[in-house]
Amino acid sequence: MAIISLLIFTGCREEELPYRPPDLGTPPAPILIPPDAYAGEDRIVELPVNETVLRGESNEWDPDLSFSWRKISGPDSLLIVSKDALQTRVLELEKGIYEFELSVSDKKSLTSKDTAMVIVGALSSNPSELVFNFQNVDQFFESAVFVFYNFYNYIPRGSFFKVFVKRDTTAAWEEGIQPLGLADNYPYSFSLWDGNLWVWSSGPSLDEKSQVKIVYD
Repeated sequence: MAIISLLIFTGCREEELPYRPPDLGTPPAPILIPPDAYAGEDRIVELPVNETVLRGESNEWDPDLSFSWRKISGPDSLLIVSKDALQTRVLELEKGIYEFELSVSDKKSLTSKDTAMVIVGALSSNPSELVFNFQNVDQFFESAVFVFYNFYNYIPRGSFFKVFVKRDTTAAWEEGIQPLGLADNYPYSFSLWDGNLWVWSSGPSLDEKSQVKIVYD
């Protein structure tokens, strides 16, 4: 037997409901990222020189950033020439350990901070010293750079120190200089970035027979 289903329409119109978009919930708040702030490398100043340069870094392409330097610890004697500049000279330093803070703010009032240390002093008549060769440095790059990671594990943090280099072709130790600017060029140089010491030569490359000596108080 065939079963026949009949649909009977009564003539009633189907109710039209207004369109309601799907509920996607409350949109997440935008992620606000503060500007970069890097106070630069720790500086070593040997008396009688009593000045140095603080070289901060940030999002230099952003014209709305503002900068501020301040001393957060150290001797009272100092003069920050341009407190609201990313890079500034610091004058009238005296023996001791200074710590400077760089604050970088944007137009949304988001701020980042970083610190740099300036060590002012001179070697005593009986300093301590450490000598390193190729085998006991932390890393040696093909670009002939000796790297000492976590340098303050080798000497007490805040110690005044000097760097010397000796090649296998020379009998004397030659002093390395910490450059003040990118244009400075010395036979041997060093930098102290993020607590890591970098030593390099602007002349013939350092090699496996080169040595580095750290003299400190």
